[in-house]
Amino acid sequence: MIKGNGGTYGVLQLLFRIGKRMPFLTALWLTVPIATGMLVVPLMTSQKHMIDTAAAALTGIGNGEDLAASVAPMVLLFIGVSVLQVLGGALRKVTDEMMNRRAEGYVQSEIFTVATGVSLERFEQPAFYDRLYRAQSAAGGELIGMLRNGVDAAQRIARLAGLALVAAQAHWTAALILVLMNGAILYFRLKLELARRRLDKQLTAEGRMSDEMMKRLTDTAVLKEAKLFGSADYLLGQWAANTKAQRSRRFAMGRKENKMAAWVSLVHIAGAFLTLGVLLLLPSPAGTVSPGIVAVVFQAIFQSQGATLTLSWPLSKMIMQSGKAEELAAFLNEKADRQGGSSPHRLTVEPVREVRLEQVSYRYPNAAKETLHAIDVTIRAGETIALVGDNGAGKSTLLKVLLGLYKPSAGRVRWNDADIAEEPHACEAVWGRVSAVLQENERYPFRLRDHVTLGSGRRAVPCDDREIKQVLEAVGLGGLIGDSSALDAPLGQLSEGGRELSGGQWQRLAIARAMLRGGELIVLDEPTAAIDPANEAELFRQFRRLSGGKTSIVISHRLGWARYADRILVLDQGRLLEDGTHEQLMSLNGKYAALFTEQAYWYRNEDDSEASKAAY
Repeated sequence: MIKGNGGTYGVLQLLFRIGKRMPFLTALWLTVPIATGMLVVPLMTSQKHMIDTAAAALTGIGNGEDLAASVAPMVLLFIGVSVLQVLGGALRKVTDEMMNRRAEGYVQSEIFTVATGVSLERFEQPAFYDRLYRAQSAAGGELIGMLRNGVDAAQRIARLAGLALVAAQAHWTAALILVLMNGAILYFRLKLELARRRLDKQLTAEGRMSDEMMKRLTDTAVLKEAKLFGSADYLLGQWAANTKAQRSRRFAMGRKENKMAAWVSLVHIAGAFLTLGVLLLLPSPAGTVSPGIVAVVFQAIFQSQGATLTLSWPLSKMIMQSGKAEELAAFLNEKADRQGGSSPHRLTVEPVREVRLEQVSYRYPNAAKETLHAIDVTIRAGETIALVGDNGAGKSTLLKVLLGLYKPSAGRVRWNDADIAEEPHACEAVWGRVSAVLQENERYPFRLRDHVTLGSGRRAVPCDDREIKQVLEAVGLGGLIGDSSALDAPLGQLSEGGRELSGGQWQRLAIARAMLRGGELIVLDEPTAAIDPANEAELFRQFRRLSGGKTSIVISHRLGWARYADRILVLDQGRLLEDGTHEQLMSLNGKYAALFTEQAYWYRNEDDSEASKAAY
């Protein structure tokens, strides 16, 4: 039994999905090569009639005028079919290019739609991310290869079917012999082709190992060690044994292929003479076996040899690729995590009055313990909240649960009175009201203007250049806007003449984008990690000024700014340990006071470090 790397219907599943999206182009893409392959029937039929007419003339039947009149239509048919074959080949190239380009674009967009439709929690799971990575890989060159192999196979199968129809003109048993003969050859040829492909895949990995070993054997550092430890002979022996084994297996496979080629030729010769015997012993539909029939049947049998051998190549590729195709089709059928109604949620029009976390707990998939445990807190409109704690305390996880990116394992997250984990479209409404700067901000290769205004489309009043420049100056990027064309300058190195920025400048751009978006809730998760403390303090002052009293939640390991927050939430091992103002928590002399005192000590001059410790 012939087996590939996965389900044998993977390519067909993918083709069916693409066909539903682009029915006309898919039908044309399949019809052209099939029709071109079937042109062998009129082509060889015209040859049969020309041979029979010429044979009749040579035997004295008819005259020259009859010969010319009889042959002329067949000659025109032969020429016309030959022209159609050329045109079909050209048309196939055009439809191939259109199909490959549009199918790749469609599949890539579907992958993006699936990826954006699942929750962040699921997206960050290694199993899902691995499936996404494999789907993206298959949707590029792999997809084009699958489509080309599919249409190649369709054209060759159509040609074999046409050759069988030609043989059937002599007798149905001739067509049966051709089909059975080539079916058996195709089966064994496919087994050999798949074995060779698997061997090539295995030997490619082993070949890289041999190349690496040879590279090391010529490396100065390795040679020094080899001389000192006397390991040169061992290393050389390992390389030689590896290389010899590869060559032996390749040679064995080459012998199998040579035997198969000889066997195929003998089978076709035997099939040709068996067909001749059938034609001589069994009556043909026409009553006699004409020279034209014998010629085209022999021609069909020997041409089928090449068609069968060339068919094994795309079919073996399709079998090997079917696993990837099936995985890609399964990924495209992935369902979104949130299914809701068509009406917008009331949060899209109501102002955010408060956000409540009611006994919220969260456990990561396959985790031994909870990252968050029974968090119970209310954040009111207009408050500035500082979220602090040790690394791994659960601060970033709490933000993701609060924003609806993660669904709590227990408890509820309510924006106003809406449970965002349960009500349709509540999360989408929440995301439309938030300006966020997360730990890992993206560095988009856009123009400066586009980078800053990305995500500001929900604003009631579009932002203008004056406002963009004001925000850039506020975050300390005034140097990027020296002239009127600076906002149209490309960023990054993907564009010619693009301006590369430092890590701190990229972070400032992310903060500027959050400021310009103008959300009701502003979330900053370690937004100044690449910015020095002195500039960080100024950045926070500007941010507070531009935020205009909006609700904000800020995470930062530097606690100097926390004293300006309305409330400080202290997390410790996933639990809410302390909640209060800077003065209140310092007077408690608990976790926050210890963290603040430790940081304050390191930021003071070394000469008065002891006095600093005594003061705190």
